[in-house]
Amino acid sequence: MGIKALVKDNRKISIIAIVIIFLALIRCICEPFRLQYYSAATLTLIDIKPFLIGALVNAIALLTMTILSFFSKYKLIIATCILTILTLFLIKGIYMIP
Repeated sequence: MGIKALVKDNRKISIIAIVIIFLALIRCICEPFRLQYYSAATLTLIDIKPFLIGALVNAIALLTMTILSFFSKYKLIIATCILTILTLFLIKGIYMIP
């Protein structure tokens, strides 16, 4: 199976999209622990707020994508993935996370 066949198969692309958003969710959940490990000061809610918002966005997107997969709406799953990634970049820009 080549790249051209993969690009035309919306089902496989949607599965990859779900995995990508799931990995982003894991990253958002784990990031405060990493920050706490490297930080000399105690983290506050303000410090971890962007990661909590990102995790919430990812969780809602994953729920949506899972429900859409039950109904075989593969193009909507891909669109939700793209929208979620753009939203995460927007959150990063709002909170100016390096």
